[in-house]
Amino acid sequence: MAELLSSEGTHYFFIESGPLIAIEYDGKQKTFRRIEIFPGVWIEWWLREYTDEEIFGENPSSDANAVSLRIMEERSRLTNSGWVCQLAVCPTVTEQFLIEQGFLDEPREIGIGDLRSLFMAYCISINANDRMRIIGHIPCGWGDLKPLNEDPEYGDEIRTVTPIGQFLRTEGLLGEEMVKWIDFPTSQDARWDSWDAAMLMFTDSESHRYTTFLWNYHRLIDTDDPFERIQYGIAALESLLPSKHGEITKSISRRGSILMTPAGEARRNQGLSIRTYKRDMKLNRKVLLRFLRIANKVKHSIPLKEKELSYYADSLHQEMLYMFKAMNHTLLGYGKIPTLDEIDRAEGTGLLMPKNQWRFDEDVFDNDEYRWYLHFRPDITGEYHRITDRDNLSFIDFLDEYFTDKELDIEKSKPNKEPPLENGNFEENENIQTESIGEIVQGEGVSQEHITKTESEDDFYFDRVMLFGVPAL
Repeated sequence: MAELLSSEGTHYFFIESGPLIAIEYDGKQKTFRRIEIFPGVWIEWWLREYTDEEIFGENPSSDANAVSLRIMEERSRLTNSGWVCQLAVCPTVTEQFLIEQGFLDEPREIGIGDLRSLFMAYCISINANDRMRIIGHIPCGWGDLKPLNEDPEYGDEIRTVTPIGQFLRTEGLLGEEMVKWIDFPTSQDARWDSWDAAMLMFTDSESHRYTTFLWNYHRLIDTDDPFERIQYGIAALESLLPSKHGEITKSISRRGSILMTPAGEARRNQGLSIRTYKRDMKLNRKVLLRFLRIANKVKHSIPLKEKELSYYADSLHQEMLYMFKAMNHTLLGYGKIPTLDEIDRAEGTGLLMPKNQWRFDEDVFDNDEYRWYLHFRPDITGEYHRITDRDNLSFIDFLDEYFTDKELDIEKSKPNKEPPLENGNFEENENIQTESIGEIVQGEGVSQEHITKTESEDDFYFDRVMLFGVPAL
């Protein structure tokens, strides 16, 4: 294999409001300790606690990172049911997987920002609101802090904490609280959507449009300032629907409404009538036009009318989230990033092309536990290959047969390669009440009401961007 071009290191980000994945197993309610969004992208939950001395030595009060780390920990635990939630990304794992599976013909550099954008695709797919987001970066996993601190090979850089986005936001400007739990089938559906999103990001000829769209959505979530949200919202729309100067409003409202409105089989799958397609597209166009009109006035300091002020303060952001989620859902169903000509030809009928059938082998999709061990615990996957024929014994059965939980907890690899496993991939939770997640795209009784307000979203293995201007109308 040719030399990979992506960064080799694994990077870790603190997450707030990341719902746990719940499942009933052996008659007990349990939650996952980690899930794979796509090879090279994981979400992990940690209960482990540390004293300041365990991480920062005898005089933690003299270390500014100690304060930052505790703030990140507290924000994460407070919004994640007492768990520290982290996003872990490794670009080389993603690049190597895409090459091995035949999705890339040659090496291609994949950046950390790309995988953070892919995380946002997962957030969209579970219908996450603006409370689920990345809040900070740390060079190592939460479970590694003590082992790394005790290893003389590693320096203070392993504990350097970097805040991301607007760290403290005004609660009154945010939406409802994020759900605390989602069920396993919902998570699996979101993982499949994330795999489709990865194909759009890394294999489509127009992938830059989709990646930039997700990145601007990511930046929009980071702030509670309505003006900044409008700027990032416009940037997201313009990246997906590039337009000539002077035609932005007309182009985005028309083409955007096509992307927002499910058509054909996708529409039938949502229980929507084909007969109401044109009506829904008109309603979606009104949503976009009102957003663009408000955005234009705010950009150019034009006074808002009373109704516009109410919309700006109360409804603007939620409507923006709806727009982007609906567009993303259509793109995943279409299976490619349509050219502007393809979108124009779909006016009146919608994007009807059947979804691309990615060459996903379900066994490959379900092999996420093996991939996690291969990256973080290569000693265990090495033992698996040494003593067994993979065709005759699955990796999960191998873990059950050859290792006890205690043996899995032994730290055999280098500390920076091996988050301790604690008690496997499950934690028992007796008080889980899974909460339903609403539909992501427009549907009768879900988003329709909001649109019509316009004038005419353990024991089982399982950098800021350049903003575009808003022209005067």
